[in-house]
Amino acid sequence: MQAAAEGTSDARILYRQQCAACHGDQGTGDGPMAWWLPAPPRDFQHEPFRYISSASGAGVDLADLERTIRRGILGAGMPASPHLGDTEVQELAELVLAWRRAGMAQDLLDYAAEEDEEMSPEEALEIADSLLESGGSLPVPPRPEDYVFDLDRAAALFAANCAACHGADGRGDGVRGMTDEQGRPIQARDFVATGIWGGRTDRDLYWRIRLGMPGTPMPATEIADEDVWQLVDYVRVLAQG
Repeated sequence: MQAAAEGTSDARILYRQQCAACHGDQGTGDGPMAWWLPAPPRDFQHEPFRYISSASGAGVDLADLERTIRRGILGAGMPASPHLGDTEVQELAELVLAWRRAGMAQDLLDYAAEEDEEMSPEEALEIADSLLESGGSLPVPPRPEDYVFDLDRAAALFAANCAACHGADGRGDGVRGMTDEQGRPIQARDFVATGIWGGRTDRDLYWRIRLGMPGTPMPATEIADEDVWQLVDYVRVLAQG
């Protein structure tokens, strides 16, 4: 199964121009610039996408990928792409998603072979499609009409839900020795020194707190919506130092 066979020729050319130096020719995160970046580039074939809006586990919405391509990832070395048109962004997102589909299917085939089970490439792709099904973005509720940011309450929520990893002051100095899904060392975000990655809008931060970050130790949360909004505003306070 060749992931590179997916995507249009124009998309592959654009990818080589814009993305391959870091993400590699086949989207496996092993480009020549990968080792110089502050965070490993995503291996599209074998890693889940982290900045998601879908609540369906491994599911991903194409719009999630388009947003990431457009704005980049602050602090990770991935630049924004304001020079790309809508069609170009969409084609890149579709190519990246096709690689994820092919890589996931190959992982399923490898696992079946290890377990001495029968599975055809077509069956693996069908399972991959079902796992990647987004179901749409999780709706983001508005702040309650009577919402008031309460610094003390927000600090208590952060201490209870976030500080173990992000540190009491949001400096990423909590639990040490964590790893991502690939077994690589990973540290919680230092909001003070490196800011907020993956989008700063209310919607972005709500999704990040509510849905977590697949492939990392950051879990989804089940707290009340108003508490999520308190945390959104508190993280912004921390990021401002």
